[in-house]
Amino acid sequence: MADILPFIVTLTAGNDVVPQGMPVDTLVVAPGTLNAGDDIQMTIGGRTMQLTAAGTYDLTAPRNLSGLQTIQGSTGDDALVVSQERLAGVTHIDLGGGLNVVQIAGAGGMDFSALTIENATIRGRASVDNIIGTQGSDRIVTAGGTSDFVDGNAGRDTVIPDVFFSQFNAAAPNPAELLVAGTRVFDANGERLYLRNVERVELRDGIVLLDQGANGAEAYRMVHAAFGTTPLEGTILSLRESLDNGVPREALMSALMQSLPFERAYGNVQSDAAFVDALYRVVLHRAADDGGRAVQLDALAHGMSRASMLVAFADTAEHVAVVGRAGTDGQLFVAEVGIA
Repeated sequence: MADILPFIVTLTAGNDVVPQGMPVDTLVVAPGTLNAGDDIQMTIGGRTMQLTAAGTYDLTAPRNLSGLQTIQGSTGDDALVVSQERLAGVTHIDLGGGLNVVQIAGAGGMDFSALTIENATIRGRASVDNIIGTQGSDRIVTAGGTSDFVDGNAGRDTVIPDVFFSQFNAAAPNPAELLVAGTRVFDANGERLYLRNVERVELRDGIVLLDQGANGAEAYRMVHAAFGTTPLEGTILSLRESLDNGVPREALMSALMQSLPFERAYGNVQSDAAFVDALYRVVLHRAADDGGRAVQLDALAHGMSRASMLVAFADTAEHVAVVGRAGTDGQLFVAEVGIA
C-alpha cells in the first residue's frame, strides 16, 4: 500500500482560502500571513498550525479561522493573540523555544480550562476581567490598572502583576461582593486582584507563596533566623515538606547551622558568648541586653543546644515583628525562584 502523505497548506501574504472538507494536517503560518481576507475552515485532518519564525500571530485577524486542534510554536519568541472563539476546539498549544506569550485579544476574559498550554505565559489586557487557567501549571500576567479575577484551576499556578512587594497587600472584599469560595483579594498598586487556585505571585523583587500554610510560616522564620536574609523559594518548600512529615525543628535547624549561609551570617561563634551575641544581632537585629544575654548563656551552660535556642529565638514575638508581613501564614515573600 502506498504511503499517505500529510496534507500541508502554507499561508501566503495574500488572501488565502481553506474550504470546509479540504484535508489539512499542517497549516504553515509565517508572521504577516494571517490576514483579514483569509477564510480558513478546517474540518478534516490533523489540523495543526505550525508557526515558522519569531513574531506576532493574531488569530483574530482572519475573516474566518476555525477547526484548529493544536498550535506548535517556532524556535523563536512567539506572541499568539487569541480569543475564545478562535480557540474553540483547540486542545493543545506548545509555543516551543523562546520567550512566548499567549495574549488575550479583547474584553471579557478567557477560559483556558479545556486547553493544555506549554512554553508560554498567558497575558491579559487592561479590559480583561476574568481568566481561568488550564489544568496544568500556568503563568498568567495581569494587565494592571483594573480589577482582575484569576482562577488558576489545577496545577501550581503563578500570577504576575508588575509591582514590588511593598505595593502588594492583602485586601478585604467589598461588603457587596459575593466571592466564589476560596477567592483571596489583594491590592497590587491600585489593581484589585481576585485570586483563586493560585499558588504563587511573582513580583518584580521576589515571589509571594500563597499555599505553604502554618508550616510554611514556621519554615520561613527558621530560615530567616539561621541565615539573616530573605529565604529562597526552594529552601522554604523543602523545609516545609520536612515539617509536614514530622521532622523535628531542632534537627532541621541543626542542618541549617551546618551550611555556608549560616557561617556567613554568624561568623566565628566557637564560644557560647560569641554565639549569643550573634543570635541577637542576626535574629533580632539588635545587641543583646545584659539580662537576656545572661539567661541565654545560663541555658547553654545547663545543656540547651544551640539549635534549640535558635528555634526558640525564631518563634519569639520580637523576631515575628522583625520578619513582618513577609513571613505571614499564607503570604510568604521569598527572594527568588527555587523550585517552581
